[in-house]
Amino acid sequence: MKRKISKLIAVMLTLCLVLMNGVQPAEAASNHLLIVNTKKNTLGYYVNRELVKTFKIASGKSSTPTPQGKTTIVNKIKNRPYYSGGIAGGDPKNPLGDRWLGLNIGGSYGSVYGIHGNNNESSIGNHVSGGCIRMHNSEVRWLFDRVSVGTDVIIKYTDQTDEQIAASYKIDLNVKKPGWSKENGKWYYITKDKNYYKNGWLKIDGKNYYFDKDGVMQTGWKKLDNKWYYLESNGVMQTGWKKLDNTWYYLESNGVMQTGWKKIDNNWYYFEDNGTMKTGWKTIDGKWYYFQETGIMRTGWYVIDNNWYYFQDNGDMRTGWYVIDNNWYYFQDNGNMRTGWYTIDGNWYYFYNDGKMATNTNIDGWDIDSNGIGTMN
Repeated sequence: MKRKISKLIAVMLTLCLVLMNGVQPAEAASNHLLIVNTKKNTLGYYVNRELVKTFKIASGKSSTPTPQGKTTIVNKIKNRPYYSGGIAGGDPKNPLGDRWLGLNIGGSYGSVYGIHGNNNESSIGNHVSGGCIRMHNSEVRWLFDRVSVGTDVIIKYTDQTDEQIAASYKIDLNVKKPGWSKENGKWYYITKDKNYYKNGWLKIDGKNYYFDKDGVMQTGWKKLDNKWYYLESNGVMQTGWKKLDNTWYYLESNGVMQTGWKKIDNNWYYFEDNGTMKTGWKTIDGKWYYFQETGIMRTGWYVIDNNWYYFQDNGDMRTGWYVIDNNWYYFQDNGNMRTGWYTIDGNWYYFYNDGKMATNTNIDGWDIDSNGIGTMN
């Protein structure tokens, strides 16, 4: 009987303190929400379903766990006395600190369980209370000034995120913060106005990224306005040389994949329509060119498969007669430099092993004149 009377007195005193502090239930703010995770010992403060601040807390120990579920703040009290210990409100020894946010748990109307301060700051972050939720004194004062009677409070002991906890009560938190956000394995970028960036290029920290119509960061090859771009697995637009599947590509400074002729570091390269760097033989506009394994277009003398070829400064493979350093050479239709005896337009010519045409000499019983034409003696 004495216990019932004591509890009744405590409830009446709480009601009196509520009225004295001028806090009325009409001040309830449905746009405020507190999510308490007693496993992680955190308290998230949300306004309009957006996270404002996260606090470390202390919660109930194993023998007196903090009750779980959804409740509301039903009173706000400054300097609430610690009745069971006979400690006055505002006393530095008061384990409730100087702020109390009473929770409507078990029909107690905020007289038994609450969010409050402490007289031992080192206890924050631990499971040490009799079931109440402790906060650092400076932080509970800050929170006290912002939440109203009627504010919803969800308490859960879980490994879940606040978003998941809220979702279990059919509350969709708008916790988007500016910057990168990974959702269901896909990357998005949230702008300062808290919208997903969509359908375009965006430069972030000096690097270019592309986001599709749904805001998903793109990777790999991407065709835009009939131009190809390559985006790394981290989304960064690539420029310069890029090797993919043992094939080289070149991407301009604006990210566009190069096709056709391209001069890079004073060397000429050729890229196919699919962007692959050409190596080996290639006929372009009816002319033959040769590209080394590095992709560099050959000029001048070059030996391929034990045959000598000559490529002009523009890379065009030489055929027919050609004079180099005042010496005449002859290149067959396939570009092979001739050596030994060879008949051209009905005339015989002799070409030394280095390809130079013989003149004014006698070889194998043939007189060779100044034009290189040989006549049998």
